[in-house]
Amino acid sequence: LIQINELIDITGYSKKHLERLFLSNVGVTPKVFSRIYRFYDLYKVLNLSEEQKMTLDKIYDFYYDYSHFIKEFKSFSELPPTQLLGKSNEFGKIFLSR
Repeated sequence: LIQINELIDITGYSKKHLERLFLSNVGVTPKVFSRIYRFYDLYKVLNLSEEQKMTLDKIYDFYYDYSHFIKEFKSFSELPPTQLLGKSNEFGKIFLSR
């Protein structure tokens, strides 16, 4: 993932113009897209087999701190990670197959 300011520097667009382009072509702002993509990457890792699962330290590759991780996880899944990952859910299988 790339930071928004880096994307602005690379494209030469203003932040507002970049947001408008994202909204019209992707449907969300660059920041929201980044949150969704980061959650998708993390969700894939969390659903690996037991021997491939990441340790707590690896969460910091995705999020600044553990509380940020929990808050973001709940915002997308409506459950804390321990509750969601303990359940078998069809959405997760469909989500990861894409």
